[in-house]
Amino acid sequence: MHRLLHAGEGALTLWTSTQIPHLVRTLLPAMIQVPENKIRIIAPEVGGGFGSKLNVYAEEAVCSHLAMRLTHPSNAIESRRENASATIHGRDQIGEYEVAVKKDGTLLGIKSRTVADSRLLFAVAHPRHPKLLQA
Repeated sequence: MHRLLHAGEGALTLWTSTQIPHLVRTLLPAMIQVPENKIRIIAPEVGGGFGSKLNVYAEEAVCSHLAMRLTHPSNAIESRRENASATIHGRDQIGEYEVAVKKDGTLLGIKSRTVADSRLLFAVAHPRHPKLLQA
């Protein structure tokens, strides 16, 4: 994620790995107290997300706030481990791993077994989300 403040205009440009840029632009203003017409969302080609790219994350608000407060671009970069432990996943998963290493720490191989719940995804922006189905 990357945020760039246009200080003279009071505007903010946000690059974020999302599949719902319009929803981010709708929800983010209330989180950071900036009018919607002053926020530009850029969603680069990100590929599939299995549900994790259909949400608005706190990091988007925090980094946007920091960019405005510091009048300087800000970034949020997470490791694979941070992503696996903190992101909103589309499915519950249980993983078992066996790792083979040499005495000097050289990785020889990884064997994994994953059990994943692949039922219908109820993410915030999903068209079958219970709140969106209410009349």
